[in-house]
Amino acid sequence: MADQNNAERVTREDGDRTRPAVLALTAVLVLCGMTATALMASAVRSQDVRRQQLEHRLRTERTATAIDRRVASYLEVLYGMRSLFAASETVTRDEFAAYIAGSAVAARFPGFQALEYVRAVPTADTGAYEAAVRAEGFDDFAVLPPTTPHDDRFVVDYVEPLPGNEAAFGFDLGTDDKRRASVERARDSGLPVATDGIRLVQESGDQTGVLVMLAVYEPGALPLDVPARRRAFLGLVVGVFRAGDVLDDVVHRQAGVDIEVHDTGRSDTAPVTPGVDSLVHDSNDQLAAAVAEPEQVAHVDVAGRRWLVHVAPDGEVATGPSRRWLLLAVMGTVLTAAATTIVLTLARSRSHAVTLAKRMTRDLTRSTAELRVALERAEAADQAKSEFLSNVSHELRTPLNGIIGSSQLLGRTDLDARQRRLVELGASSAEALLALVNDLLDLSKIESGTLELEFRPFDPAQTVTQLVSEYAVLTARGELEVGSTIAADVPRAVYGDEARLSQIVRNLLSNAVKFTTQGSIQTTLDVDDEGVDGAVLHLAVADTGIGVTPEHTERIFGRFQQADTSTTRRYGGTGLGLAVVTELAELMGGRVWLVSTPGVGSTFHVTCRFALGAAGDPDAVRHPSGRRQYVGIDGSTSSA
Repeated sequence: MADQNNAERVTREDGDRTRPAVLALTAVLVLCGMTATALMASAVRSQDVRRQQLEHRLRTERTATAIDRRVASYLEVLYGMRSLFAASETVTRDEFAAYIAGSAVAARFPGFQALEYVRAVPTADTGAYEAAVRAEGFDDFAVLPPTTPHDDRFVVDYVEPLPGNEAAFGFDLGTDDKRRASVERARDSGLPVATDGIRLVQESGDQTGVLVMLAVYEPGALPLDVPARRRAFLGLVVGVFRAGDVLDDVVHRQAGVDIEVHDTGRSDTAPVTPGVDSLVHDSNDQLAAAVAEPEQVAHVDVAGRRWLVHVAPDGEVATGPSRRWLLLAVMGTVLTAAATTIVLTLARSRSHAVTLAKRMTRDLTRSTAELRVALERAEAADQAKSEFLSNVSHELRTPLNGIIGSSQLLGRTDLDARQRRLVELGASSAEALLALVNDLLDLSKIESGTLELEFRPFDPAQTVTQLVSEYAVLTARGELEVGSTIAADVPRAVYGDEARLSQIVRNLLSNAVKFTTQGSIQTTLDVDDEGVDGAVLHLAVADTGIGVTPEHTERIFGRFQQADTSTTRRYGGTGLGLAVVTELAELMGGRVWLVSTPGVGSTFHVTCRFALGAAGDPDAVRHPSGRRQYVGIDGSTSSA
């Protein structure tokens, strides 16, 4: 009995000596676990805040880049207009109107209120100038305002479109000191110059307007110094912007953001503090650029003026801080409790438990760091790609448009046969290169999810017939018949993107003409499926060309792919046209497929979905007749 009591006493003493160590170890473990959890949760929360700030910064930079890119595309129109005047000794009013209409400015650049040619007229010659314009058929023409203290006047001579802009015709820009200063800066610099926000004389609403001016000099090289520019100065080409329309278009394309834009002054002067007077546009009438967070503000240079852009997520995408830190805190607490239970249960396994906890902490930290590095690399790559595409688009399109416009004007002059062939070759080469640049940019936009379709009413039969007629004229000298058939049930009016449908038809017709030397090319348009609120149109382009083998049928729809290398050497091309057609058809709710026999010909099929009817015109839903329309080799159209 004594021995048993001694054993129990020794056991209790060992337990008493062990218990404080276990409790101390448990306390240390709990303290360390909760401390580590708190530190990691704090670090993750800080990381989430930095990530959100980075997202704000990227969103702001993307929007600012989109604004800069959109404004640059508008400036390309002015450079093209200046090229028109540089290529001819005299540009008549009719030639100016034809150039604007042929460039499809109204459809491509809806933010233009008007495009103008402003003529520099000495004040002493005002009467003779007014008489010359009246002799053109404008009996009531007069320079407005009628008097000026200056030696020369800057009069709006040509205006397109004239309807709706009559108030600007004959207006003297030099009567206002700010506008005169802008005119003189444009004259002396040879660069685009924008005014600050103004009220347009032809605008009836309260939308802010901006004039962008580009000097026109006597034909020849651009003068290199200010005195030479003043001597050669003839006038200006002017784009009248509706700032709200231009910027709302950017907001529409950059879904999920609201913007506020302020004009903070010229780029070569100190910026002014944003306020009510400097406001150019506010997409939701609630933002305040003066109190915006730094990562939500960017600057854009607009023809010599500094625009401050405040970008904030709209209500649909605005989110608070991430709750990852809370989840991590809960997980850390659970892990600490589990580790404590293990220590209390297996006191002698303390070393193993500590090692396991350290390993778990290290792995979690490493995973967090790797995730952050991957995110930063992806964001940097996306930003680099966006900047590259923006620069390439501006740098390539501007000279190409100038080449095309100059070639068209040169083609109207007296040329011998060899010179005309060279001019036509240069124009067609520039147009081919411009088409390639547009295809590459379209594919990039589709891949990044930034390409958006227009939604406007149009007649699909008229669109297809007009395009077939154009290609019939182009092939009129060869042994090739080009025709079209429009089914009776094709809707007369649909809602959708007419430009993208035209792009699909052009690519398929160009492809057919390239690979068909004789025979025929027949385009068919009918209805594949029709419901109450929409219709699926089926377009088929059949040719009698070289055809495609079965093993190459799927390959040709890939990017930069043709049937084989011999096809590329013989017929040329980049292999982008069918890839663009495929992507656009899928965006429009359809698909593309091919039926072909080598040596016999090919038929490309495309389906696209459109909404039915014209707004307010429920009866205009079908074509008036089911007659077959045929386009002959001379480009004429007949019906049967």
